Amino acid sequence: MQHEHERRVSCLAFSDNSLCLASICEESCKIWKVNANLIGCKITIPGALDEEQKEDKVLPLATVNNKCTLVAIYRGKLMFSIYEIVD
Repeated sequence: MQHEHERRVSCLAFSDNSLCLASICEESCKIWKVNANLIGCKITIPGALDEEQKEDKVLPLATVNNKCTLVAIYRGKLMFSIYEIVD
């Protein structure tokens, strides 16, 4: 499987039930659904375009809940972004 990110992935995080996966790099965060050992991208969240939201030398982090409906992203400056994913 190709990860589809254009830059180096800085964080991979499975949900507690291992049915969802968040992968993140500087340009985007991708949320993946895991089903019978197959992985398909559910949504892509673009990275922050505003340089004020980024912090030098801080790698972005992401996590996803068990239902693949909430994503938390950290890009520095003690600011988290929470996204609700609706089918």
